[in-house]
Amino acid sequence: MKPGLPILFTLTLLAISFLALPAPGQKTENNQSKFAQTIHGRLGSSFIDAVNTGDKVAQQNFVSSRFSESTLKNTPVKAWLDLLQKLHKQSNGLEVVSASPEGESVLNILVHSRQGNHWARLVLISQSDKLSDVFVLPALDPALERKSRFPKSKMTEREAVKVITQQVELLSGLDHFSGVVLVSKGEGIIFHHAYGMAEKSFNVPNNLTTKFHLGSMDKMFTGVAIAQLVQTGKLSFNDTLAKILPDFPNRQMAEKITIHQVLTHTAGTGDFISNPEFRAHRENFKNIADYLPLVAKETLRCGRLCGGRIALRSVHRHRGRPHARCSACGLRASFG
Repeated sequence: MKPGLPILFTLTLLAISFLALPAPGQKTENNQSKFAQTIHGRLGSSFIDAVNTGDKVAQQNFVSSRFSESTLKNTPVKAWLDLLQKLHKQSNGLEVVSASPEGESVLNILVHSRQGNHWARLVLISQSDKLSDVFVLPALDPALERKSRFPKSKMTEREAVKVITQQVELLSGLDHFSGVVLVSKGEGIIFHHAYGMAEKSFNVPNNLTTKFHLGSMDKMFTGVAIAQLVQTGKLSFNDTLAKILPDFPNRQMAEKITIHQVLTHTAGTGDFISNPEFRAHRENFKNIADYLPLVAKETLRCGRLCGGRIALRSVHRHRGRPHARCSACGLRASFG
């Protein structure tokens, strides 16, 4: 997924929440030993150096040379430069605690700010020897993270409620969790409490009836709905989009992509978040069908968001009703 300007803005806000105020820069030699001598390790080390230098020219050179051409096409150099500048200004530099690869393209870096006691996790995604995405996520002090782990031993109901209370209050107190927690056992509810703010700018707290945007959690319901259609013989995971959605705007793309690829995010449909047309006219995209022309214009590559919209459209076509109502009736039979 390639970040657009709105996503970078969100990442910047996340950075603000856990990084400190400006101070003079420091050298970063001690960070080098935390990275493996691989392509991804060197990219990660260079990213930390770029943050810690604080020098705009050096940071601009880093972005121009280390980010992929397709990434910079969707998110300009200035946007990435702004992110690096803010990270440096708010942290006075980052100390690397650990750097661990995940697969062939993801590097997780746990960092600690040099000014203040603040922690963050940087997720760097690369293609070959170039960066294609960077996520800045809040993280716990490793000592607190160990403290927040649930015990593996069997607990009584009373003990479980006590542990849940401690863990959720810990995360809420650090502003790492805001929401409602409900735990049930059989037919009874043993824990049900609200934490944090529903809207910080208006100082509105969450309560037990607060409605939350599910976001990508809808993908689980979509996957189950598709599997139910496969189970009843109405679909096959090997069906192409051309067969399922004959009105899909890009016929050549539709003939290559299968339902299985859509569900496993391997269809290569990219994402529409960084599309200028979507950003400029978001109010026009109200139904799933409204997104398909955007998807059809994408070149085939990795992506999650477009695939979700295509899968939803497949459910609509074969069940003849909106996805929310599919979830309300078809999935209720599965989950009780």
